[in-house]
Amino acid sequence: MSENNQQTIPEEMLLQAGFGPKRGKLRVFFGFAAGVGKTYTMLTEAHECLLMGKNVVIGYIEPHKRPDTNRLLEGLPQVPLKQYQHKQLTLYEPDIDRLIQLKPDIVLIDELAHTNPIGARNKKRYQDVDELLNAGITVYTTINVQHIESLNDIVEKVTEVEVRETVPDTFFQHASLRVVDVEPDELIDRLEQGKIYADENAKRALKNFFTPEKLDHLRGLAIQKASNHINQMNGGRKRVQSKLLTIIDDRLPKMAEKCIRWTARLAQGVGAEWTVIQVRSLDDTPTEVPLAERLGAEVINIEADDSFETIVEYAKMTGASDIIMGKQVSQKWFQKLFVED
Repeated sequence: MSENNQQTIPEEMLLQAGFGPKRGKLRVFFGFAAGVGKTYTMLTEAHECLLMGKNVVIGYIEPHKRPDTNRLLEGLPQVPLKQYQHKQLTLYEPDIDRLIQLKPDIVLIDELAHTNPIGARNKKRYQDVDELLNAGITVYTTINVQHIESLNDIVEKVTEVEVRETVPDTFFQHASLRVVDVEPDELIDRLEQGKIYADENAKRALKNFFTPEKLDHLRGLAIQKASNHINQMNGGRKRVQSKLLTIIDDRLPKMAEKCIRWTARLAQGVGAEWTVIQVRSLDDTPTEVPLAERLGAEVINIEADDSFETIVEYAKMTGASDIIMGKQVSQKWFQKLFVED
């Protein structure tokens, strides 16, 4: 074909044909509480990448009155933020369209678990990050252990605080994780010196969230989560042959949620496949189990009348090694699972 006859293929057609950009890489700076140094470490690494010739830009950094962290903002290009009006407030969010248009090598997006304001293109910030990754852009981001979906119930029990902003575990499956860790005593010292929160917020945090016992628990959860993730990334999980089967009753939603999160943590820890079977009555329509799906499970709905036979057959067919159910479940057919073959 001559140069005059060459045709330019529209980018949209290339994307539809599967010739889109290679997905960007996700690097997560992970800690057990605010103030451990996640943003500081992320900015430090960004400067190192800049010195190596990478095109690095700041998409969003949470504004903190932390001098050491703020000094690291100098020298890093910042893309102007997008404004949203909410009641009497002006909220600032990363401009995803502009970032995709600029297509830098690396974008820094702080606070991954953040909920976007009304009017934003996505409900959650991790969905914004997903768009950047799909556009072929590598993203550096930060998150604390209390915002991991599968650990939500444990965190609430430990801290006595309900954390509403969470990120699905499946979002981290292929992420590079950098753990940012300090001793709990050092973190409390930082808080008392006003390096994390202003005076009133610091006093409140010391009484509630930032106690030595709670921080020790959160640190342990973070280390365990990071260890499981590293094992997964190194392929260590492939040797495990466990197949977990979780049985839930949609009439017991709280127990169902607890079973799902417990099984998710076990599956991640041992590298097992897992399935959730939701038992429903004949009159009920199948309900979605978004939590199980977000945590990486296959979800199956069955009717209560034939549930015993179906579960036994499914367990045999798939080679399920463990069956998990809640303590409140007392239906006769559940008991039959353990006395009949």
